[in-house]
Amino acid sequence: MDKNYGGSGTDYMYGSTLIQQTTDGGYVFATRSTSNDGDVSGNNGDADYWIVKLNASGEIIWQVSLGGSSYDEPQSMQQTTDGGYIVAGFSYSGDGDVSENFGDADYWIVKLDETGNIEWEKSYGGSGGDYAMAVQQTTDGGYVVTGSTASSDGDVTGNENATLSYWVVKLDENGELQWQEFYEGEYPGYLFDLQQTTDGGYIMVGAAMIIEPFTGIAVNDLWVIKTNETGLPEWEQTITGNGADYADAVKQTADGGYIISGYSWSTDIINNQGEGDALLVKLNSAGNVEWIKGYGGSFYELFTSVEQMPDGGYMCLGWSDSSDGDVSQNSGLGDYWLVRVDSEGNLLWEKSFGGSQYDESHSGFSMTADGGFILSGASQSNDGDVPGNHGDYDIWLVKLSPEAMGINEQENQMILYPNPTSGIINIQSKEKINSVSVYNVVGQKVEFKSLNNENSSIDISNLPEGIYFIELNLNNKTSKRYKVIRK
Repeated sequence: MDKNYGGSGTDYMYGSTLIQQTTDGGYVFATRSTSNDGDVSGNNGDADYWIVKLNASGEIIWQVSLGGSSYDEPQSMQQTTDGGYIVAGFSYSGDGDVSENFGDADYWIVKLDETGNIEWEKSYGGSGGDYAMAVQQTTDGGYVVTGSTASSDGDVTGNENATLSYWVVKLDENGELQWQEFYEGEYPGYLFDLQQTTDGGYIMVGAAMIIEPFTGIAVNDLWVIKTNETGLPEWEQTITGNGADYADAVKQTADGGYIISGYSWSTDIINNQGEGDALLVKLNSAGNVEWIKGYGGSFYELFTSVEQMPDGGYMCLGWSDSSDGDVSQNSGLGDYWLVRVDSEGNLLWEKSFGGSQYDESHSGFSMTADGGFILSGASQSNDGDVPGNHGDYDIWLVKLSPEAMGINEQENQMILYPNPTSGIINIQSKEKINSVSVYNVVGQKVEFKSLNNENSSIDISNLPEGIYFIELNLNNKTSKRYKVIRK
């Protein structure tokens, strides 16, 4: 699949979790749109949330424009366990689909059913600017939303100085506020991504804005915070270089640590090859840095999303302006840039996709049930790899085949079969298996089995079709994680 979607206005994706394969084998994406023609209908005024459901071939099944007469932009979306969708972003509207506005921008969270109808929508915020950047359904069926706030009234408590600061809200399954946490921190800033961790807490990443004392120039430091299940901080980490450093996405890794993607203008923490370079940071479970790596050429690169692969390495997607250094080619002003690295961050391969104009992936990718990937972003091109353009930026989706891999995962004489499976996964090991855990692609534990032998099996026939990760605890010492496909 290689398709463009949009109209004559600006259709643009910004956010690390705006594309996903759905349980029926199709896809769903969320974007902002100012169009009201072409593929887009029902615009409410200015920019709207535009939610599009596709079949497996990329054909539109349904689309819906959500918002009011002012500017509304989605930043994050996820299919929910009931087959519907949760979408979060920010809204300046107080009419149309938006029931209320507290002033400036508010968090706007919308729950849709499986055909795109609104089940409920909620605005949270105060009289300042409140910007939701990421949403995830939690293991209790509710939702957690993170972003930033400059409010000190309305729903926001604890921000007495009304400075730009980090704000997390926990909602129940109906969107009602359960708790909120405000992280003042040493510096103001944004939180751009989060994930619920295996212990029930949360890992969140973003950027702290620091004003240089002599120049007065604002620069960013990469900021990470780990909380417990009620949002109380457990630890935080700041990655500080001599330039701007910024995190876009975070994932918990099979060893209990974390991988963070973003970009860096620093020359002291990475071997910067020119302007900003794409960035990966690996932390252990306590938040200590294990390694930091930069990737790029003489111009500008960034990573907007990252996923751990079955061999322990990582796949990263972002965009690149270069055609030298780590970047083998560039089709024009900017390309999607897909990069594969090993578990230590060493570059294995990379590939660029695009045309002669700007092609910017600032919205991430998703692994698909066949072991491949769906890439997303926005394109102004009408040539090269890009199949067409409706006007200004369009949404451009690219479906890639699986990375070369065998049917059965084998490592250290560990065999899991059949893979793909319709139900039973058999496990053969030379080491004693103490437990088997199954996680979905957003890190939620969906199955668990306690064991005390070398060979066993686990039944995942009750789970929807898609990608899952089998985590084995071996000899009560080590854990190994393998990707399986439920077909």
